[in-house]
Amino acid sequence: MSFDHIHPQSKGGATSFENVCLACRSCNEYKSDSTEGQDPLTGEVVPLFNPRMQQWSEHFCTVAR
Repeated sequence: MSFDHIHPQSKGGATSFENVCLACRSCNEYKSDSTEGQDPLTGEVVPLFNPRMQQWSEHFCTVAR
């Protein structure tokens, strides 16, 4: 696990409890300083998950395959 800045330092984010969470190192490096992504189904640009502000179960859904 690595420390991830929810609001990236490169975009003015602080290193504080409120702005840091744990993330898998490879996911954190892939995300880089992104704060939003494009929904592949709708094309809508949406904010990335913020563990300090959102519930996991409300942001993600599980689809049986």
